[in-house]
Amino acid sequence: NTTTDKLLSTSRALLAGETLTIDTRFGVKTVTWNNGSNDANDYASLSSDSEFWTLQAGNNDIWLEMSGTTAASLVALSFTPRYLAA
Repeated sequence: NTTTDKLLSTSRALLAGETLTIDTRFGVKTVTWNNGSNDANDYASLSSDSEFWTLQAGNNDIWLEMSGTTAASLVALSFTPRYLAA
């Protein structure tokens, strides 16, 4: 997240059909690798300088870098707005 100057980096190399899900929700913080049929905790694949960052209010600039991608590679980002209750 170049807005907050925080990094989240993994060493996991993915093969066709595999997924890596990084959940940065407040109180959750998980890294899950799926090999196409089984989920596994992949927290250990994070770099030592990784931080689970959250989006700041307003615009955020996110930078993504991947190697070994093909036309079939896909990145999906999603977020759920959080609101303070009165």
